Parts: sequence; C-alpha cells; structure tokens
Amino acid sequence: MSIVTINLIWIVGVVGGIALLLIGLRFHRRVLDGIGIGLVILSIILSVVLYFNFTAAGEQTVKSWNAQSVGIYREIEIYSMTGELIDSYKGKVNIEYNDNEVNIYDVEKKSRMIIYYKNGTVVVKEPNAEEE
Repeated sequence: MSIVTINLIWIVGVVGGIALLLIGLRFHRRVLDGIGIGLVILSIILSVVLYFNFTAAGEQTVKSWNAQSVGIYREIEIYSMTGELIDSYKGKVNIEYNDNEVNIYDVEKKSRMIIYYKNGTVVVKEPNAEEE
C-alpha cells in the first residue's frame, strides 16, 4: 500500500471516529447512549486495527513486541576486518545495538552473548522477513 493510501485511511478513520464520538455524545437517551458508546468503542477498535496493520510504525511495533516476547529467527555472522568468517549463529534471538557492541539474547536457551564489533563486522539476517 502506498503512503497516500495509508494516510487517507487514517484521515477517514480519525474523522469517522470523531463523528461517531460526537454522535454518541449528542444522544442522551438510555437506548441511544448505548448505541453511541458502542459506536465510539467500534471506532477506537477500528483505528487500532488499521494502525497495526497498515502503517510502518504499527508493523514495527508488532515486530518489536514479538522480538521481546518470543524472539525472531535470525542468522548472525561475525566477520573479521579482512572479511574472514569468524563465527555464525542461528536461532530465535532479540538484538540490542550499542556503540561498540551487539547484545544478543537467545530466547530459547535463555542466554546472552556480547559481540564487540569495533574491529569487525556483524551481519544480522532475518530470512523470513518478507513473509511477515
């Protein structure tokens, strides 16, 4: 989906949500109060679903939650300055980048590795990234 389409969806969702909120606030009878509250709740749910499914920020948030909770399958390769492969690792991990190091938290083994990459290169691949 293009950025314009996503922005259009958001604008329609926000305007629709505000309209539904105003309609809900306008009705003051008991029966109509329930309908108004239902419409407000429905618009909030719709906005959240649209955000997490149709925006890059929403998709990144979901990916971050998955990485924190169950880890993401990644392939990690560590190279020297001359380009020689030093080590490689595969598994469900969560990665944190700092100035001169990469912290790798193995979700399955519940272990942590710290790789200092000042004198080399760390390559992190996510083989299933296209399918997510």
